[in-house]
Amino acid sequence: MAKNSFALLIWTTFPGEGFPNPSTGHGLDGMSFGAALGTRLNEAGVDDKEIQSILRHADVSTTQAFYILPNHERAEAGLKKLDKTLRRKYGIKA
Repeated sequence: MAKNSFALLIWTTFPGEGFPNPSTGHGLDGMSFGAALGTRLNEAGVDDKEIQSILRHADVSTTQAFYILPNHERAEAGLKKLDKTLRRKYGIKA
């Protein structure tokens, strides 16, 4: 399947998920589409090394730095979970 065909399939299958619209020609340089795909895969729980393989990067640090965008809601939830764990472990009252 051609790159543009794949991008169109993903864009129409997952509307409103942040994938660039390939019919406009925006995001077809690979960076925008790859970042959206990498981010969604990460949010779905796919391991960074697997995302690296899917995006065909030589180094996982490229995938992590440019193709997996931060999710502030997940980061906040993670910090709350850490706070709860530490409070329970060390008996800290709120």
